[in-house]
Amino acid sequence: MATYMPSPGQFRGADADPEATLELFTNYLEKMDKVFMVSRGYNPATGNKVDWTSDEKKAILHVEGGKEVAELFKYVSEATARQRSSSSSTPTTKVRSRLTRGTGR
Repeated sequence: MATYMPSPGQFRGADADPEATLELFTNYLEKMDKVFMVSRGYNPATGNKVDWTSDEKKAILHVEGGKEVAELFKYVSEATARQRSSSSSTPTTKVRSRLTRGTGR
């Protein structure tokens, strides 16, 4: 059974402006939340709708968001690996956190 998958298009950040990029990223994630809501998957055994897992959402964000989202996640994963943070934050929370540090907020 196929599902409808709307797309907000690829993410475009603001060059050399972490504050504007943070705002654009936040808006993009709000759109993607709506995409996840309307395009939930189907359980093949029952036919019931099921929500995407965190890993599936991250994969969809990478595919839909394009090169800039992939680079943001890569940058954040490298930075958090250096810190060895023990937090259980979601990947998008980590991206927002790193962008916020760049804005001086």
